[in-house]
Amino acid sequence: MEIYRDSFPDWEREPEDAITQRVQQGQYLLLAAIDIQAQVVGFYILDSVAEFNCVMFTFLAVTKSERGKGYGTLLCQDAINRFKNESEIEWLLIEAGERQAAFYGNLGFKKLDLDYKVPKFGEAGSVMMHLMAISAHKDICGVQGNVLTQIIKRMFIKDYQLSEHDNRLNEQLALIPEQVKLMD
Repeated sequence: MEIYRDSFPDWEREPEDAITQRVQQGQYLLLAAIDIQAQVVGFYILDSVAEFNCVMFTFLAVTKSERGKGYGTLLCQDAINRFKNESEIEWLLIEAGERQAAFYGNLGFKKLDLDYKVPKFGEAGSVMMHLMAISAHKDICGVQGNVLTQIIKRMFIKDYQLSEHDNRLNEQLALIPEQVKLMD
């Protein structure tokens, strides 16, 4: 978990015991990249949200000393390939800051045309990010607002551990139009 702590600020880190529990329960899939010395150099976590036919690409991290060597790209491509092999799953979603959004965009993710604020773990407040997606269907140009509403509601309550009455959740849900376009 050292890679995890070194890669994400406190407000962005899900509690480690929650991650461990979700991996053990099979909700999260955690995959690691190992170098030729059998050292873990990176990992990613996928959160399967079967009830909404989507997968959240929850975390991607590479050790500081190994960044820029292609491990992040390989891990991301592996996650995308796993998604594409799941016949029932329609969306692979990820939350990304500006710099990360450029990286994910180069690998095929598209930004959703939506003002999106991510709640901070364990504190008040939110941070502006991009919600990005890859669709299982090449001809899809957007996400239905009612579907995205349910996905975000589930994420904010279950993953970010917000109350359904939390203003951050309700303010975000109020911003979702009937159809949310995928941007190029």
